[in-house]
Order: sequence, then C-alpha cells, then structure tokens
Amino acid sequence: MELHEPTHVVLLSSPGLGHLMPVIELGKRQVLHHSFKVTILAVTSQTSRTDMQILNSVLTPSLCRIINIPSPDLNGIVDEKDCMVTRLCIMMRKAVSKCHHALE
Repeated sequence: MELHEPTHVVLLSSPGLGHLMPVIELGKRQVLHHSFKVTILAVTSQTSRTDMQILNSVLTPSLCRIINIPSPDLNGIVDEKDCMVTRLCIMMRKAVSKCHHALE
C-alpha cells in the first residue's frame, strides 16, 4: 500500500483579529474534514499581548501552524491621509516577499 503526504495548504491573513480568526477557523476545518496540513501566514500589525493569548488559546499546534509575518515599514510609502484600504493593500503587497521567505 502506498503512503502519501497529506495536501499542504497555505492560508494568508491580513492584519487584524477580524481577518485572522476566520482564516484560523478555515484552516481548522481543512485539517479536521480533509486531513490537510495547514500553515497560516499571519501578517501582523501591532498585535497586543491579549490578541496573541487569544490566538494561542484557539489553536493547537497539532491542527495548524501559524507563522507571524511582521508588518512591513510603510514610512515614506503611504501618507497619513491615505485611507485604511490603501494602507492595507500596500502593506500586503510589501509582505509578499516575506511570505515567500517564510515558506522556504
């Protein structure tokens, strides 16, 4: 009988618990219902200690692996007058190279 590696899924979450929590739930479902191996790349902004405690409490290492991707420095790239969506788009675009590096 041939043994094979489980499918490995990588999920990317933008900053904020409101974005990250649904991604974690999706990852958990992929593990539990499809036996996938799941890695979650979480681009973090100023995540508080409380936020990190919440994340650690909802996720066990046996279910999913979370890799924190530090938020890129946006000084000189975005203006304080730019709307949040613009800032978020630029932040995620800049974080892509860090995501590639984290997966190597």
